[in-house]
Formats: sequence, C-alpha cells, structure tokens
Amino acid sequence: PLAQPRAAEGTTSADNPDLDLRWLTSAAQREMDDSSDNDPFMDLMPHDLNPARLVNRKKAKPIPKELIHHNNLSLLRRYVTPGGQIMNRVQSRLGAKDQRKIAKMVKRARALGLIPYIGQWKVENHGNIYEKDIHQDKDWELELKRRGLVISKERHD
Repeated sequence: PLAQPRAAEGTTSADNPDLDLRWLTSAAQREMDDSSDNDPFMDLMPHDLNPARLVNRKKAKPIPKELIHHNNLSLLRRYVTPGGQIMNRVQSRLGAKDQRKIAKMVKRARALGLIPYIGQWKVENHGNIYEKDIHQDKDWELELKRRGLVISKERHD
C-alpha cells in the first residue's frame, strides 16, 4: 500500500479527501466554511421565500370588527378574484373565522345587488354625505355645467 503524502497548506478539498466536506449537509458545510463574508442571505432556502399554505388563527392578522360590513365594497373587493370568485384562504391569507365572515359579506352584497356575481366592479366613493357644503357645487362641477355637459336640477325646498 502506498502512503498518501501529507496535505500541504493551500491544497484544495479535491486533493485531500480529509478536507472534503461533501458528505456534510449544506447547513453543516456553511457552518464549517470559514470563508463566509457574513452574507445575510446565505442561510436563505427556497422554502423560506414561499409562505406556508394556510395561516393559523394566531399568525393571521384579524380584520377589525367594525370594517366587516356588506357595504364596505373596497374591503370586499380585495378578497374577490377578477373573475368574481371569492378567494380561498391560501390566496387571501386570512384566518378561518375572518374568511367565513368575508365570504358571508360578499354573498350578502351580491344578493343585495351591490356587487356583481361575475366579473370586476369599480368602487365609487362619493365622499362624506354629511359635509356642510354638500349642496354647493365644486369647481369641477361648475366647469361641467359651463361646458353644458351636466344639466343642473333645481332643488325645491
């Protein structure tokens, strides 16, 4: 049997089987590697980038109770696909309880005719109806009337 020569300084792991770390797991190899430059993404694995499929009730951020209402169309729109389907829990990232509430509110809004059963809709915000100047025309409304694009209805109080 031939004796193997002693590994000199600067030899690679391919030359010396004692320095070969391929049999270690990747995490152990990184721990043994002295040449790390403190890269924060070095320990990042592909499964770290992909979130868990379902959110449990402790990790899910609850929707405040006062926001869940069938008239809150901007909230409901976030949980409906462009085709009009209610998103599932994996897509919506909601807890089971909030998912059920949102689904119920979407179905109620559909039944009341506030949102369509199929397809997208646009949320129209008409501002605060209790403003003091609600009956005064804004600048853009005056401009539309000046151009003759809007016919003003006279109010009889």
